[in-house]
Amino acid sequence: MTVGFRVRDAGGNLLVDSPTRLSRIIGVLSISAGSSGTVTNDGFLTGVGYCIALRTDVGGPPVMSSTMVPPAISFSGNQMSYSAAPPTGDHLLIYGVR
Repeated sequence: MTVGFRVRDAGGNLLVDSPTRLSRIIGVLSISAGSSGTVTNDGFLTGVGYCIALRTDVGGPPVMSSTMVPPAISFSGNQMSYSAAPPTGDHLLIYGVR
């Protein structure tokens, strides 16, 4: 007998079970263009870190250009480092683990 949990839809199809990797957001940070820094959070030790960078200073219609560069993000241990060197703009960083 298998121990764990299972989530099924109305048709009985398996959606999520114990071995599935679920994502967990552990923080949000607003950064300005040209900034860099480090976020320390022991939550990074509980899985594989990820970061979603949302541009917050576009101020016009969405047009691809050389200024649409995301910040550089890296993970090491319980730290996430970021660098929004030019030509990046202001961003909202949503970070977590899976």
